[in-house]
Amino acid sequence: MSPLKEILVPETIVPPEAYGIAAAFRSEARRVRELAAQNRSTKGTLDGTWQGNSKIRFSGDFEPRITDLDNYANSLEDKARQIENIRVTIWKTQFVKA
Repeated sequence: MSPLKEILVPETIVPPEAYGIAAAFRSEARRVRELAAQNRSTKGTLDGTWQGNSKIRFSGDFEPRITDLDNYANSLEDKARQIENIRVTIWKTQFVKA
């Protein structure tokens, strides 16, 4: 009977934790999108009641913040995809005939 030899075999995987982390990023992205939608609704209400320079100045400062929220949500989604694509190499021990 021949003795067995121990070898290390590489295996590339996505760490299981990556999926949970990515899901948390996506959950936050949904919350940020909800906040952006609420702000759009508020702005729509203001658009109907405000007039003149006050409306123009407020909208000019406020609208970009809604866009910032959209961009942040998109960034969180991008980061979630990147996290899900992280690959690591683990080394498994195998025994083979010598």
